[in-house]
Amino acid sequence: MEITIDHKHFKVRSEGLHGELVRIKEWNQFGYFSCLVNRSCLRWLKEMFSEALSWNRRDIFFRKFRRDGYCMWMQLENSRFGEFARITQMMNNGRRKGLIIPQGSQGIGWKGFRGLMEDVLSGGRNTRIHEKENQSLMVVSKSRVREQGNGGWVEMHKENTPANNKGDANA
Repeated sequence: MEITIDHKHFKVRSEGLHGELVRIKEWNQFGYFSCLVNRSCLRWLKEMFSEALSWNRRDIFFRKFRRDGYCMWMQLENSRFGEFARITQMMNNGRRKGLIIPQGSQGIGWKGFRGLMEDVLSGGRNTRIHEKENQSLMVVSKSRVREQGNGGWVEMHKENTPANNKGDANA
């Protein structure tokens, strides 16, 4: 599955023999960045984005997850461009990788990214659409959703792979 938040594109997909690993990839006009994590870390990230959506702005948000071979942390920050989540993965050999996910208007970026992780964890069978206050939601097709808020937008769609098109004659 892919999602676009403002000017950044994100892709989350299962890898490995049995889909036990998940690659999170970010790309924009400057290049691309990716992290390879296991499913328990993806579940942790999904919970952290749920927690971030109810975050009290006066408190510091810094959470850490340790796994064999790497440590991952998530912190919420802001700049003149708005609020964003910085996800950093530190390997045991000292190599560091990072992703930056913008909050988007009224949190739709973080909500969309959390929904993307939910869909990957459920095997792509459980894409959910939530109605939100003061936002319009437009379903383009069964496999494509576009959400528009005040000044920002999130677009989410499944990849066109034979596995996604199998059994779905309308897509």
